[in-house]
Amino acid sequence: MNASSPYNPNPAADVVLRTSDGVDFYVIGPLLRFVSPVFMDMYTLNHGPAAEENEKKDGRPLIRLEEDSGTLRLLLDIIYPHAKDPPFINVSLFWKVAKTSKKYIMDVIEEKLQHWVVSSYLITISPLRVAIEAARRTLQTPLEKLGHVEELRSIPASGFYRFLEYRLRCDTSSSPRTETLMTLHARDAGLGGTTCDTGATADAPEPFNSSKEADLIIRSSDSVSFFVLKSLIHLVSPQFDQVFPSRKTDDGKFLIHVPQDSKVLHQLLSIIYHYINEADISDFQLYISVAEAARDCKMTTIEKRLRRLPLNSPLIVKEPLKVYALATALRCEDAAKLAALNTLSLPLQEMGYIKELSRITGEDLYRLVNFRFKCGEVACESLAADAGFKQFGPSNWNKLWLHPNIRVNGLPTMEVLNEKIKACPRGSTLDTADFHLLPKWQTC
Repeated sequence: MNASSPYNPNPAADVVLRTSDGVDFYVIGPLLRFVSPVFMDMYTLNHGPAAEENEKKDGRPLIRLEEDSGTLRLLLDIIYPHAKDPPFINVSLFWKVAKTSKKYIMDVIEEKLQHWVVSSYLITISPLRVAIEAARRTLQTPLEKLGHVEELRSIPASGFYRFLEYRLRCDTSSSPRTETLMTLHARDAGLGGTTCDTGATADAPEPFNSSKEADLIIRSSDSVSFFVLKSLIHLVSPQFDQVFPSRKTDDGKFLIHVPQDSKVLHQLLSIIYHYINEADISDFQLYISVAEAARDCKMTTIEKRLRRLPLNSPLIVKEPLKVYALATALRCEDAAKLAALNTLSLPLQEMGYIKELSRITGEDLYRLVNFRFKCGEVACESLAADAGFKQFGPSNWNKLWLHPNIRVNGLPTMEVLNEKIKACPRGSTLDTADFHLLPKWQTC
């Protein structure tokens, strides 16, 4: 169905945007192209010779979007000139629009949203959900008591990590009210620049360079052409043609454009052709990109192979947070659970930022942190219920010495030990306390 005014059919509109819930917005293309280089690229693909086979409605190019109609309407209301700015009264919708503006690289819209959120009604109704300005308002609530909010699904884990790092820093700061959120640069956050397509194409290196045997050309996002056998691609992905429609070139070969860059595509095709057995898991960013490409291309067998690798990698012990991010991004629950367990050997404060957090949501990181808090509580409860520990634990350590002149100094109290266990519920917390006792036991 068509959207209501001012996005209903009108003479000024030259493009139609169809939302995920099937609502068609008739919009003025130059406005979108002015604020978004992504829409500029879409315009190029939907005009001229490249547009002959593209979908149209009422003679206008039709572009399908992943966003729903509520999100698109508010975004367009911000882009279009109006006498009054649109009201912001819905937290979830605000985050959706903010995420969409980032997706389409609408820098000017992002800046508008950042300024509006400070003075909007949203900042007063739900401080945690608007974390940029509301982080300080959470200082009166213990970190482990902050409940889940659905907006965590709409932000990357790198954003939620900033909040966690801020809170942990405030806990040890002499002046927490003066602390600010850490800044993540694009390089640190794993947000590379967009690939520039100059229009010039190049052939991939051997063994995917031009050949007579190849009957399919797969062109990457950075305009590198990979010459492959169509039958082999169909063998690992029977639905490949449905996912990526092809067209014939002048020499009779089929041409398909894919969103992956040449580095990812080369790695994926090398696995399909058995030039390499597995992707290199030590390069997390590349590994995740290859696995996501296999999923997008409906290469089920390849995807399953890639998802099994993290579970058996030694990195699951050495770098558990990275493997947790990788396994979560790949929806590999077994590996994610084991990696989460392995993070318990380090205090939360010592879990430094990793750029792989940009691959998962704030909710995914919240689950890990909440899991850690619960494990700490259970560990303390189990220890308190242990009869042997009650008898020989910290409360009675100095009572156990038979000689009246022997006392054990410098041992943690039960309260301190509980805090250590909560911070690090798996590892050497108790062993360290026992180690302090050994010299005394040996002299008795």
